[in-house]
Amino acid sequence: MLDYICPKCKKKVSVEEGNRLPSVFCRNCMRSRQLIMLRMIRPHIPKSDTIKV
Repeated sequence: MLDYICPKCKKKVSVEEGNRLPSVFCRNCMRSRQLIMLRMIRPHIPKSDTIKV
């Protein structure tokens, strides 16, 4: 599951992996004639789980 959030109105959009995001712009903000791009929420990975080379 991939999560996206609008930085302005804080609306969340969830999309299953393998499916495409319908629009990269927030539909809630588009109604007020603003083009605000959604940002992906990445899961936090602890430093102990990272691979050191």
